[in-house]
Amino acid sequence: PLLSASFYLEWELMRAAKSHGSVVVLDGQGADEVFGGYQHYFTMRQIDLLYTRQLPRLAWETQLFRWRHRWAARSYERAERRMVDPSYGVEHLAEVYRSYLERGQLPTVRDYGPGVPAARPGRLLRRQLAIGLLHDSLPGQLHGGDRSSMAHGRESRFPVLDYELVEWVGSLGQ
Repeated sequence: PLLSASFYLEWELMRAAKSHGSVVVLDGQGADEVFGGYQHYFTMRQIDLLYTRQLPRLAWETQLFRWRHRWAARSYERAERRMVDPSYGVEHLAEVYRSYLERGQLPTVRDYGPGVPAARPGRLLRRQLAIGLLHDSLPGQLHGGDRSSMAHGRESRFPVLDYELVEWVGSLGQ
């Protein structure tokens, strides 16, 4: 079983690279984890804005996200199969915020150790990005990509994961 079709697509990409004689392939793995490209990262951004009581900014960014989501969905037939409804999670946001106001604390979260910041109000997105890079989605994607490239005798390189770029992006907004 695979998490998504991306593993198969990468396999086919490596096969095509081999058939064209390309030895090295530049791979974009890690971009979503570094730059927050997955939709669930926006939910963390919304929670950060709730915790820091930046409600006008929350309203603006949420509206902008919904507009961009609707615009992107126009490109697909049956877009609901591909894209999560942008209103998904709004009730959860309200519940998290209510809970935070009542108890004054964040929900209990796992300690991941070095490299993952502690959970703090207004810093949950940064934490979630670190978890994605170090523990969640990226390690599995890199494993699958490595298997695909090696099966076809190709070498993958990941310029987005250059440590200086990752550190610089991580320093933004501090």
